[in-house]
Formats: sequence, C-alpha cells, structure tokens
Amino acid sequence: MLDERYADLRLQLLVVELDLDAVTAAGIPVVRDEVTGSVGVDGPLPSGDPTIVVRVVPVQRIESRWVAPELDAR
Repeated sequence: MLDERYADLRLQLLVVELDLDAVTAAGIPVVRDEVTGSVGVDGPLPSGDPTIVVRVVPVQRIESRWVAPELDAR
C-alpha cells in the first residue's frame, strides 16, 4: 500500500504517533470516521508542544519497496 502512493518518493517516510488527547487539549479538531475507524487531525500541529508527538518511527526502504514498521501497542 505504501508503494502505491509513495513509490517514487526518495525522501524519508516517517510514522508519527500522536497523543490524540493532547491534540484535542491544544484545540485542534480530531475527526473520527465511525464506519472505518480512521482518525484524522483537522489542523496544523503546534511545533512547540512536546506532549503531542509520542514517537517518530522511520519507514525502511528495502529492495526498492517501502516496508511499514511493526509498531507495538503502548
């Protein structure tokens, strides 16, 4: 799925895990799709708030394909 969208990208892809409670507390709308379960952030993230970003994980490119990292539940 990553290659369908990002196959030609040569920049580093990152998975950014956000604390949605902190996003909401910062006044940024969080949109939840009840059907698919997907979540979106409907606004810019403030760069100065260290509570919003929980972790950043690089996505590896192996044999010219993007490979999504295994993420453990926190």
